[in-house]
Amino acid sequence: MIHDTFYNLNEVKKRKILNAIKEEILEMGFDNAKVTHICKRASIPRSAFYRYFDALEDSLEALIKANQNEIRPAYNQLSDELDGDLFEVTKKMLVNLLNNDVQYLLFQAVSNNPYAKTAFLKQALGKYRALDAMGLEEKNQLLLRISIRIITQLIFEYRELKRTKEETIHEYDLIIRMLKQGYLNYET
Repeated sequence: MIHDTFYNLNEVKKRKILNAIKEEILEMGFDNAKVTHICKRASIPRSAFYRYFDALEDSLEALIKANQNEIRPAYNQLSDELDGDLFEVTKKMLVNLLNNDVQYLLFQAVSNNPYAKTAFLKQALGKYRALDAMGLEEKNQLLLRISIRIITQLIFEYRELKRTKEETIHEYDLIIRMLKQGYLNYET
């Protein structure tokens, strides 16, 4: 739970804490992030952190909520575009993730949390109901899962192996072309 004590902070202090959360999660990943590191980055005592948040997960929620004005339009646009080519939509998602740290954090949290991932998939697949009438639901679900796994791996390689955005997008295009053409028919 995010406590009122956090919301009642002045904007400068609140932003300093949110930046510390973002830096820690980007550097360490959500699973390895430590409250003590966040506190050190934000120059606050550990006890203050727990006056603001019940747990680390709540601090991520606060970060996402604080940046929703930036995140929501991009994801709404992607969601609306799910009526189009799924691979183009997921490419746009990849580009957004490469260009926006907060969107990356959101994606990382969803990718690593089975409950959040299921909710995301259900919401995204809801856009395909018209196609599902033709019996394609399972295929759509599989394509979306494959696409998300590809994006997850490419984002990992971009962050951990220090690849460029251009290299990452180019590799995505190659993988998708191979998927569309079929492995045995693939030509570079």
